[in-house]
Amino acid sequence: MDFTVYSEEAAKVARLLQAYRVSAKADYVVLCHRSGAVLAEAGTLAGDASPLALLSSSAFDSANQFGTMMGDGKFKAISFMGDLRSVYISPIEPSLLVIQIFSTAMPSRIAEFTRVLIDKLNDATPAFMLEANSLNG
Repeated sequence: MDFTVYSEEAAKVARLLQAYRVSAKADYVVLCHRSGAVLAEAGTLAGDASPLALLSSSAFDSANQFGTMMGDGKFKAISFMGDLRSVYISPIEPSLLVIQIFSTAMPSRIAEFTRVLIDKLNDATPAFMLEANSLNG
């Protein structure tokens, strides 16, 4: 993968994800490319995040196919709710995903919170986001 990240931009992304993780009460937040490449993460996850990124990308693509079949087109986000964990996956078009994992219930305004995070990432680190979106998967 040919991807140069300036350390200042990468540090901003890490700080934004960490601040967001704390305010949203998420256990783990990851910014990844749809190819499965983990670009930044905050919090802890048991194991490697790459399989989570790949599965999330596949799940999102499957959900979009389902949406197309149902006449709704592309979904804006998908979520999974289990007994122990909840997961919220949201795209940053065209090729990035934000994955959030909660051990408690997701915030009721998770879509709004995620939109604010995405806007802050785009505003604070435009070169990083542009370069990350242009990665070849």
